[in-house]
Amino acid sequence: MPMFTRLITIARCVLVAAGGWVATANADPYVSLSYGNALNATETITIEPDEDAHYEPITFEADFESRGLKLPPFYSFKLGWSYEPRQWRWEVELLHQKLHVPDEDLPPQLEHFEVTHGFNLFLFNLSHPLPNHDLRARLGVGTILAHPDIYIYDENGDPQLADPDKFGEIPGFLDDRYFFGGYALQGAVQKHWALSPRNGLVAELKLMHAKTRLPVYRGEVDVPNTAIAFLLGYEFGG
Repeated sequence: MPMFTRLITIARCVLVAAGGWVATANADPYVSLSYGNALNATETITIEPDEDAHYEPITFEADFESRGLKLPPFYSFKLGWSYEPRQWRWEVELLHQKLHVPDEDLPPQLEHFEVTHGFNLFLFNLSHPLPNHDLRARLGVGTILAHPDIYIYDENGDPQLADPDKFGEIPGFLDDRYFFGGYALQGAVQKHWALSPRNGLVAELKLMHAKTRLPVYRGEVDVPNTAIAFLLGYEFGG
C-alpha cells in the first residue's frame, strides 16, 4: 500500500536522524508489526455548523466500530531502540485506528460517518520491563492524521463532504482529504514469546485516548475516541 510505505519511510527518517545519538548509548534497533481490533467507548458527537450553514447543531451518540479484520486492517507498526541490558526502549509508533458509525444509527441529517483511512495515531513511546521480564509496560503521546468521510445532506438532499480548502496545508505525499492535528495518549502492556535471541511473537493490550477536530460540510466536529485494543504480531531485533 503506497500510503503505508510512505509513512514507514517518514518514521525511518526520524530514527536515522537520531541514529548518531543513540549509537553512543549501546542501543539496538528493532521493528514490530501487529494486527488486532479495538473495543470503543460510546462518544457524544456534536457537529457545529458554520454561520451560513443551513442546518442546526447535530448531536448524536456514536457507537464506533473499528472493524479490525476488514481491509484496511487495524494495525500497529513500531520502530525503536532497545538499550542494554534490554531495559528502556523508545519508539516511534503508527497505530492505524478506524472509526465507523453504522449508517442506520446516524441522525437523518447525515448519510455516512467514518474516519477509516484512517484515524492514524502517531506516537512517541517509552517502555520498560515489568518485574516479570516477559511483560513490558509502554506509555505514549502523540498526534493524529485523520481522513474523514463524513457526509451531510445539503439543502437539495444531496450528501456532501467538507470543502477540501478547509483541510489546510497538507504535505504533498498525501491527498487533500487528510487532516493533521489533535492529541493521542496510550498506556499498554506487552507480552513477548522469544523464538530466538533477536525475534519473537508479541501480544499487546492497549488503553488509548485521542481527540481531534475535523472539518465537515459547512461546519466542524470534535471526534474523541477512547478504546481498548488487543494486537498480536511479530518483533525483530532489539
